[in-house]
Amino acid sequence: MIQTGVQQPEYQDTPERRKIIDECSLACQIQLKLAQDDRTKGMQIDVEVSEQVARINGKFLSAGPLTSGLHKSEEDIMEVVRQFKEIKKVEFNLVDAGIPVET
Repeated sequence: MIQTGVQQPEYQDTPERRKIIDECSLACQIQLKLAQDDRTKGMQIDVEVSEQVARINGKFLSAGPLTSGLHKSEEDIMEVVRQFKEIKKVEFNLVDAGIPVET
């Protein structure tokens, strides 16, 4: 029964499916590197990869003005992503979550 199931067309390896798996794997590898790097760990970000483009989405906590905090975070992320030669372009959709202040 299992052998019959895995032989169905929807479970066959195709170039399109292999590409999706490879891009998902690359996105996971990038996200892991970002989570492990001292400059970017703790950022609440998600990585998507498609057609050699890494899309970085999420939030980060800044300690400075919005523009300089955002710019610095993007630079730090770029340094990590540059390790992946498969990526030709990086797009950002980051939001500064500020710093929680107790009142």
